[in-house]
Amino acid sequence: MVSVLPRWTHAARSLWRQMFYSYRHHLWCATRIGPSLFIIYTADLASIVAEHGLSLHQYADDSQVYGSCQSDATSTLSSDITECVDDMYRWMRSNRLQLNGKRTEVMWCSSTRRLSQLPNSSIVVAGANVHPVSTVRDLGVYIDSDLSAATHVRKTVSCCFAALRQLRHLRRYVTDDCFRSLVVSLIHSTLDYGNFVLVGLPAYLQ
Repeated sequence: MVSVLPRWTHAARSLWRQMFYSYRHHLWCATRIGPSLFIIYTADLASIVAEHGLSLHQYADDSQVYGSCQSDATSTLSSDITECVDDMYRWMRSNRLQLNGKRTEVMWCSSTRRLSQLPNSSIVVAGANVHPVSTVRDLGVYIDSDLSAATHVRKTVSCCFAALRQLRHLRRYVTDDCFRSLVVSLIHSTLDYGNFVLVGLPAYLQ
């Protein structure tokens, strides 16, 4: 089984703060809404995705479409994804939202042995060619196409060592209690965030 995960971000940040848009050469101001209300506002996207036999996941202004297929049916799934995104793009335009094709990511997931069978062709999103990537960042967690979590481990270790190098210069100027608090805030919090992806990792990543 392989799955494809396209990600894109629509222009919701302006809705959270205060969205201005031009209409008939006049400036109209939309009211300020929160992330939950924005998801309710875009609830129709779920039915559009379901019509194409795909699954939708939304978090604030980030939308993700998931699909799965056998290794010999990737072209069909790719077509389904393209048609689904086109329908979503038209719906968003009719509701004065923007689908940002430049920030869209597409990733095919499979086992390590079948990575060579995955397609390399791009998917057209909002007029932009989006090429498949091997790693995506989802809510601070890095996901690899082989689901190995190797990138997440590498990024986490690099971030912790960078914080330790900074703390080394402060050690002589702060008390022990203050230094422990800094370690917990900068190191432990980084290790704890998204640690659910570390369950069941092979020994060489632990």
